[in-house]
Amino acid sequence: MTDQKVIDIVTQWIDEFIIGYNICPFASYPFKNDLIQYLVSESTELEDQLYDLVRLFVLMMSTNEEELSNSFLIFSQDQSRFEDFLIIDDMAEMLLEEYGFTEHLQVVLFHPEFSYADEDPEDPSNLTNKSPYPMIHVLRKKEVQRAIESHKHTDDIPKRNKELLKDMGKNELMDLYKLIGERK
Repeated sequence: MTDQKVIDIVTQWIDEFIIGYNICPFASYPFKNDLIQYLVSESTELEDQLYDLVRLFVLMMSTNEEELSNSFLIFSQDQSRFEDFLIIDDMAEMLLEEYGFTEHLQVVLFHPEFSYADEDPEDPSNLTNKSPYPMIHVLRKKEVQRAIESHKHTDDIPKRNKELLKDMGKNELMDLYKLIGERK
């Protein structure tokens, strides 16, 4: 599959699910204004994946936020289980520290098998971080802080999402699972 096809699948997921259901109320502006960078990594080896991640960190640090708000590193060939993929999250945090980027960047993990530690793996609320591919979302801390300050009730967002997903009918949930599982 081409990188562009992978990106098309991810952007469809962002548009139809993340923005369409208002899962992240801050996602619409950078998405609609083309301020998101998508990098597809075909690497399956951890060392190569981390190299791609550092490349993305450097890109974010060397580009101003008016041109680039946030980025996704999409692991198109990674078939690892969610529990195994968590090591990339740990390593990402270590790399941010090592390169001195912790004040500026933060990462969020997405995976087709994502499951919150305190939730049943089949709980619909896990959909908030389930995605068509394993991915690392790189965000600018300054933008996150501004979003928190401008949105009076950011602590309510996860609760609202959980309620929204739990209240959905089985057919609507199945459509969302299809959107996440569609990697053709």
